[in-house]
Amino acid sequence: MKKYRGIRGKRNYISEANELKKPAKILCALCALILSIAGALFASAHFFVPGNEAEIPVFAIQNENIFDEMEIEYQEDKPPIIPINWEEEIFFDTYLNRLIFPKRYFVFEQTYNREFTISFDNVNFSRRYFQLLPYGILPMYILIEGSQISVRTRIGVFAEAGETETHSYIQFVDPRETYHTIVVLDAGHGGSDSPGASSVHGRNAPNEAQINLAISEKVFEIFDAQGILLLPTRTDDSYRSPASRTRMANELADYFISIHCNDFPSDRNASGTLTLYGTADGSIELAEIFQNALVAALGSNDGGLRYSPQFHLTRESNIPVIILELLFLSNRNDATRLADPETQMLIAETIAKTIQNLPPAR
Repeated sequence: MKKYRGIRGKRNYISEANELKKPAKILCALCALILSIAGALFASAHFFVPGNEAEIPVFAIQNENIFDEMEIEYQEDKPPIIPINWEEEIFFDTYLNRLIFPKRYFVFEQTYNREFTISFDNVNFSRRYFQLLPYGILPMYILIEGSQISVRTRIGVFAEAGETETHSYIQFVDPRETYHTIVVLDAGHGGSDSPGASSVHGRNAPNEAQINLAISEKVFEIFDAQGILLLPTRTDDSYRSPASRTRMANELADYFISIHCNDFPSDRNASGTLTLYGTADGSIELAEIFQNALVAALGSNDGGLRYSPQFHLTRESNIPVIILELLFLSNRNDATRLADPETQMLIAETIAKTIQNLPPAR
């Protein structure tokens, strides 16, 4: 399959699509001509009786949607432009992975995901389904229904809106082509899985789910490293199953880091920091890096490293995975430190700096 090797520049999607549509128009015209001739011959043979007049059947072919069904071949001088809706001038550029349409009001949220929905104003599409696996870089599916276009990908991508002089577009980008390292940062527990561990200081003190999220949010606030993409598993008090968190990391990331607080109610004197690591290659090395950094920053007791395949995250992750057990909520001193915003920021800064110093994955 040939790939586009032309020069990038201003694109006229209408003219490019028209160029690709020409064979369909020629074919339709030939079919219409042949059918018209056949119809005329049929009518003259069967309807023209001396003394009687009969109408010759008109053979009309609707060719506006034929291009949508055509098999588009790669061309040396241009990538294929696939019309999603010719009448509304909506196309998909498979080389740039762009959905292109005239400038108009539409609703779209820039985000990282596997499914995207673009809602158009005053546009009503007929139901259609496009599978874009044979084309371009990213495996995609497009479902058109009502006033919405839904784009689904097999891997997580970034999607962002933009404009040219004549059109708007939604650009889909594989993050692995932009970043040399991708890290999924997991704030443990949340939602129906709250509170996790409870503080020794009682119900009014922050619980584990709240502390994990607060630290994760601070990491994202301060993180600013070129070439590294940091993705959260949750940004609010919502539930995500261990399976969905692990699946997200396996699909896209190079490292998987989960934030937790420890708990040992039967021994209130237990305190300090330890790091659990998983079965995937590189996990123990990742655990050692973070354990050393956190113990040095917090001045806490060094609980060491612990191989922990009993958890879904550590067992099912295909990439280096660790669970940071920061401090003990069952210990009064540790719990006080975990509830302190300054300590949370210190932990966040340590995590952010350690991620920044990780060796590039690609």
